[in-house]
Amino acid sequence: MIAEIDKNRLLIEHLPYGFAYHQMVLDDDGKPLDYIFLDVNPAFEEMTGLIKDQIVGRKVTEVLVDIQDSEFNWIEAFGKVATEEEVLDFEQYSEPLKRWYEVKAYSDEYGFFVTITQDITERKSIQEGLEKSEYEKHLILNSISESVAYLDTEFRIIWANQVAADSIGKPLEEIVGQVCYKLWSKRDEPCRGCPVLKVNTTKKPEAGEVTTDFGQVRYLQGYPTFNKYNEVIGLVQIGTDVTERKRMECDLQESENRFRQLVEMAPDAIFVRIDKYFAYVNQSAMRLFGVESEEELLGTSVMERFQPEYHDMINERMHLLNTTSQAAPRIEEVSLRLDGTLVDVEVEAIPIKYQTQDGALVYMRDISERKKLEKQKIKEQAILRHQQKLEAIGVLASGVAHEINNPINGIMNYAQLILDNVKVGDNAEYAGEIIRETERISTIVNNLLHFSRQEKQSHSLARIEDIIQHTLSLIRTLFRRDQIILELNVPEDLPRLKCRSQQIQQVLMNLLTNARDALNNKYKGYHDDKIIRIGCSMFHRDGRRWLRITVEDKGSGIPKSNYDKIFEPFFTTKPRDQGTGLGLSISYGIVKDHHGAITFKTKLGEYTLFRLDLPIDNGWDIDNDINNENE
Repeated sequence: MIAEIDKNRLLIEHLPYGFAYHQMVLDDDGKPLDYIFLDVNPAFEEMTGLIKDQIVGRKVTEVLVDIQDSEFNWIEAFGKVATEEEVLDFEQYSEPLKRWYEVKAYSDEYGFFVTITQDITERKSIQEGLEKSEYEKHLILNSISESVAYLDTEFRIIWANQVAADSIGKPLEEIVGQVCYKLWSKRDEPCRGCPVLKVNTTKKPEAGEVTTDFGQVRYLQGYPTFNKYNEVIGLVQIGTDVTERKRMECDLQESENRFRQLVEMAPDAIFVRIDKYFAYVNQSAMRLFGVESEEELLGTSVMERFQPEYHDMINERMHLLNTTSQAAPRIEEVSLRLDGTLVDVEVEAIPIKYQTQDGALVYMRDISERKKLEKQKIKEQAILRHQQKLEAIGVLASGVAHEINNPINGIMNYAQLILDNVKVGDNAEYAGEIIRETERISTIVNNLLHFSRQEKQSHSLARIEDIIQHTLSLIRTLFRRDQIILELNVPEDLPRLKCRSQQIQQVLMNLLTNARDALNNKYKGYHDDKIIRIGCSMFHRDGRRWLRITVEDKGSGIPKSNYDKIFEPFFTTKPRDQGTGLGLSISYGIVKDHHGAITFKTKLGEYTLFRLDLPIDNGWDIDNDINNENE
């Protein structure tokens, strides 16, 4: 092949196509690994931008280092040509060279191959443009509400839009090739006075009404198409059934009015911006911006209807539209209604000519509900993660508590033996301190075990008033000592609820203890606002009866940074010797086990209100529980 190339060197050098001669690099099994440039002609250099002196003798992976990252495997394809004498003829985009090529490859000597290349990038661009144009033509014509058909000079349908087919109740493929007057008028000859018929003679657009024998009135517009000799070669027919609407505009105003009507009825807000001001707004835009009439917006600044933090971005998008005539992609922004209400919106814009001026057609969609649902979903996911975290910590807490419990009991017993043998002195004092501290640790261990197991005490019907009074009996003395005023508002006629009374009492005790601590931190002595209010009421939700117990204090409130932490195990703002951080975590688990909810409202420096919502009937079978207890 080399001899043939040398012999035809002059011809190759003047070929208008890119010529390249290569040697394939193979492994021991004959698998193609790479290929080497042996010779190229000037046309190849021009088409690829690769210089002969810089590539001859080099591997393609050295010349085009990212060729192996291409979607098309050039080495494998040419390997088949060089080793199997396969002839290839294909079109392919070269990612390294950013060009389209038509390639013919052949070989008459094992391990070598020749490529004849033609740059078809421009042709591809034209082809893609034509395909896009054809697609847009179909898209536009099928979006028009009138029937549109392209006819030959014998009135046979060459192409029609879907509306044309629907207007006569036939599939689109069945009407192509048929004459128009048989389809729409059911006649054997062209309709007298048909404007499309006149176009053949006048060679100019015509319009008019045609009445069929069965009373249908169609408004027809006909347009001629010409060849280069100014001969009519086709007719465009646009038809509208105007049986019940005799008058119809047939010029540009008709199109504009129809467009305006469609825009006015659009569910999304649409407005036209000219030089930063509103030039047109549809009904949805008026509703979105909270105005009664378009006059309240027309001529005013678009910027005034958006949050200030978005102004820079809006200016950039305006600049993009004005200078490049490119559409501004869809983004999320926050608009301002006339009354100052914020609205989450999705905005996109395209450049248009409006009343001979450059402007932008802006589409806005209210996404407030969607954003609300997204936030709710995030909140639900956070709750789920929190629950999973509590469960994981519960497993850990159980293991830690069991490991600690036995040695603590041993320490406590030994300390008691010391105390029994040494009645007075430093050793007795130390032993007493050891007992007190181990008792404290034992309490923490029991809380950990309770947190991890959420032990199932027996449940029964109980009066919430009794539960509250039993709880207060344990803590009322402390309230009097701390000069805390207790206000109780619990009606006597509240229905009994299914619950584990001791657990609900534990929850209330924890909430009341936290409220007491908050008041004592804020008020060191007596104060008129040193009050804890306990209330209870019944309400209905989801077809069920619920009891809501509230515990409110006028303490220092909860910082916002702690909102997501207060139900986490071991989280506490109290000193080490006053709290373990397990109280609210255990309470959360108890309430969850009762199919209820515990929530709070707070204002820093003013108050905290905890709400404990419990279903009156939580679905527990009391009789079965009693039987299980007896077993």
